Amino acid sequence: MKTTPAHDERVARLTFSGVYPYLLAKVEKKGRTKEELHQVIRWLTGLTEKGLQKQIAGQATFEQFFEKVTLHPNAHLITGTICGYRIEDIETPLTRQVRYLDKLVDELAKGRTMDKILRTAQGVNIRTDRVGTAPVTVFSPAGAAGAASPVVLIAHGFAGSQQLMQPFALTLARNGFIAVTFDFPGHGRNPAPMIGGLADPDASLRTLLASMAEMGTYAQTLAGGDAARYAVVGHSMASDIVVRHAQTRPEVQATIGISLFAPSI
Repeated sequence: MKTTPAHDERVARLTFSGVYPYLLAKVEKKGRTKEELHQVIRWLTGLTEKGLQKQIAGQATFEQFFEKVTLHPNAHLITGTICGYRIEDIETPLTRQVRYLDKLVDELAKGRTMDKILRTAQGVNIRTDRVGTAPVTVFSPAGAAGAASPVVLIAHGFAGSQQLMQPFALTLARNGFIAVTFDFPGHGRNPAPMIGGLADPDASLRTLLASMAEMGTYAQTLAGGDAARYAVVGHSMASDIVVRHAQTRPEVQATIGISLFAPSI
């Protein structure tokens, strides 16, 4: 069954705080906990517990709510039927996102195990984080034990976002690496401006390099990572940034440029 424009509009106008009590009642009736519900919502949206509590107390519509969150990279793995609609057939992005939430809560209420609800992807653990203003996603081998894993920091190109680079991250994690993606200032879900922009290349270069340095420090201090085996990958604009980053960081063991644009070499 396909959604209609009128249905999509009704969904968009619903408030998250108005729906939340019904979600909580649904899972608690089946013996699941509020903490589990919050874990599921945080996984889908990237919200912290503090951020989630703010949304519960607020009046944001679903349209406003989903504009402010970053969906988990594995959200596309949420499939099947909910409320009479097959999720993968829903064409309106916002309605599909709301049904993602409905489906996860339904699975929780039906007793599905948390590892299956959270869609651990084919041997990869995925978690979201935030470093300063930058949204971050960490991909690591599932069940990794023993020796620490090499770490790869992956940077996107101009007008891009970390989502464009996540297929690289998944491939690396499936092959034993810890991979980190993030949004540069002025890109994706990072609210900080890219100071300088196109008008002042030197200022924008400093902004991007500062972000790269901050993310490099974060990546090298991840639990389970081997700081001595640290590599960087950059696409297009970021190929120049990763080269410059490596020139000042002797611990970088490998530098990879995709669609290379690197005046620095």
